[in-house]
Amino acid sequence: MNFRGLFLSGLVLLTTSFDLQAKIYSSPILTEAHNLLVNQPERTLTITQSYLEQRRLSQPQDPSRVHLSGETDHSTRTPLNTINALQLQAQALSLLQRPEQAISVIKKS
Repeated sequence: MNFRGLFLSGLVLLTTSFDLQAKIYSSPILTEAHNLLVNQPERTLTITQSYLEQRRLSQPQDPSRVHLSGETDHSTRTPLNTINALQLQAQALSLLQRPEQAISVIKKS
């Protein structure tokens, strides 16, 4: 097994072990994408891509603030939710046997 295959296998095992812990997303859309990840990774890609394209990145007032709680504007996304969406995309790409794209998305996040 080459290095990329070994790295990707380790990445998948690492991310699935974190999935055993209950991950709570602040966005219901990301929760839906996460729930579909194993059985419908293509759908997870579609949902997360749509989420990233349709929402603009929020501009927090305090630079040290990562997550805006109580956000009611559904046209924005927080930096944390952006990272979560990209992680879901990388996991879906990994499940779809597209390791180069998965690594590219991880670098982007």
